[in-house]
Amino acid sequence: MTERNVRLSGVSQLAGGDYGEVVVEGVAHIRDDIRCERLEVSGKCRVRGRVHARIVTIEGKCDVEGDIEATEIRISGWLGVVGNVSAERLEGSGLLRVRGLVNAEDVRLWGAGRVSEIGGSRVVIESHHHSGWLRWLRAFEAEVIEGDEVRLTGVSAGLVRGGTVYIGKGCRIDRVQYRQSLHRSDDAVVKHAEQA
Repeated sequence: MTERNVRLSGVSQLAGGDYGEVVVEGVAHIRDDIRCERLEVSGKCRVRGRVHARIVTIEGKCDVEGDIEATEIRISGWLGVVGNVSAERLEGSGLLRVRGLVNAEDVRLWGAGRVSEIGGSRVVIESHHHSGWLRWLRAFEAEVIEGDEVRLTGVSAGLVRGGTVYIGKGCRIDRVQYRQSLHRSDDAVVKHAEQA
């Protein structure tokens, strides 16, 4: 059976289910769990359930009231998730807010956000002073950041744990645990660091 592609423009609703490509260009309300090859949001979307997709691209605003499982997630807009996020690759320059755990093999973020925990093999997060509608954001904030290689700039975190850890300019970290090496910028604030 071939899964159908759906393009939502204007104000629309979509039942959950299995789809090929789901493209949101207007304002959409997805009423249940959705499985699709690709989810693209350039408008505004609320998903009242889980998202399972190969590729998720967020250029607009998307709120998910469950988990997201994807091979690749790209963010240049706003992505808010009540549950967990799991992906092989997570990248973007937009805003990411996740109440649960973010787990991705390769994480590359150049925006602002707030997550509970984020982990991966390679975690690169660069957050800087924002202007325009993002100016109220201070930095990327997390309770825990963990990875084999961790590179941070402009990040506030409670605990950073990793093999090789780079704490860059503008970071405020309560505690760092590293296995191989720790590199710290002169203007970064690290309250406690220990080699594990």
